[in-house]
Amino acid sequence: MNFYYFMRHRFNHYCSQFYCFCVYCLPAAALFLLGYMLKENASYISQFILFFWGWLTWTFTEYIAHRFWMHPKHKRGSKKDFGNHMHHHSHPTEIKITAGQRMIMLALLFALISASLWMNNYFMLLTGFYSGFVNYTFMHIILHKKWSAKIFKRLHQYHIYHHCKYPNRCFGICVTWWDMVFDTTPPTGAKLSERITAFYFGDKENKVAVMNYKHTA
Repeated sequence: MNFYYFMRHRFNHYCSQFYCFCVYCLPAAALFLLGYMLKENASYISQFILFFWGWLTWTFTEYIAHRFWMHPKHKRGSKKDFGNHMHHHSHPTEIKITAGQRMIMLALLFALISASLWMNNYFMLLTGFYSGFVNYTFMHIILHKKWSAKIFKRLHQYHIYHHCKYPNRCFGICVTWWDMVFDTTPPTGAKLSERITAFYFGDKENKVAVMNYKHTA
């Protein structure tokens, strides 16, 4: 019985990934055709489309990695989860990427953009993808700051929901539309309690609440 349960979840796990990739292929194919048609007569527009396509591909990759590879249901509780992601769930204030590393990534991004404009070819697609990754490294640290609620209200709420209340929902970091497309948004009427936000931000004045909080992944 346990073997059947395991195999059924594995099958559903891969079928869900396949479905997500099929949905992604629709906008990807449209962007490819549009970029190809404009390549000769409107190269700068074509380069912008390639950049956007690469960035869009990162947002999708981010969603897929977070949903299926960092939260594999058939490996629940495993200590070998990708990147030890569940450690971050239980210690939300601990973020491994440093400010210095982010600055290096940002400098490399500007170099790649310059090189891509000079080459004027499909290399811009890779630059767009890398820009999405750099954006992710900055957005992730921002969403762990209280002031992010004033600028990125929905992303801020989604990330706290994912960390502390609905680990099987709200997988997007930079955008929320993939959660909307694949129906992994928080339940209607969901709310965040003070105890949850205290745990998420690691408030010193709420130390007792943080110590008593137990993450239910």
